[in-house]
Parts: sequence; structure tokens; C-alpha cells
Amino acid sequence: MRLLAIDTSGRALSAALAEDGEIIASFGVDEGKNHSLTLLPHLQQLLEEQQLSLAQMDAFAVEQGYRLDFSETRFHHEIYLGDPRRAAPGTLKTVLRHPIREK
Repeated sequence: MRLLAIDTSGRALSAALAEDGEIIASFGVDEGKNHSLTLLPHLQQLLEEQQLSLAQMDAFAVEQGYRLDFSETRFHHEIYLGDPRRAAPGTLKTVLRHPIREK
């Protein structure tokens, strides 16, 4: 079983991904109390490094009692990282956020 643990209780932000009780990946950053801005990019990188997909994350949310909350007027949210005027095309990243709600 995989477990994603996130700590946003203090100034620093940290997360760890464990599988069968063993930590397989983690990160920790101190960028001030800007967790809402920095959490998703760091999680995206952590998941990419472990070759996890967005579909796997969706399946996990459903297993935990949530449902995806898409409709004709409610889509995923895209967050673009980097400035295309200054970054090479291969280094630009997009984070996708999926809306969910309790069943």
C-alpha cells in the first residue's frame, strides 16, 4: 500500500511517499508559509520521480470515499510553472488539479 504524508503545520513544508511501510521518496522545503503556492509543484515532482500518474491519483481519491467533481462548467485547473519567455520549452511544466468532493 502507498501512503502520501504531507506536513504543512509549520513554516517548512514536507512530504513523504511510503510503500509497505518504507519511505521511498520525500522532500522538505522552507519557503515560508506559502504552502498553498508551493505544495503542488513539489508533489508533482515527487510523483513524477516515482512514475506515478494522475489516473492513479484519481483512483486513490475514489478509494478513499471521494468522487471526481467534473461537470460541463467545472473542469480541471491548470497551473503553469515557469515563464515561457525565459525558460526552454523542455523545462516548462503544467500542474493539473482535479476537483473532488465527498460521495
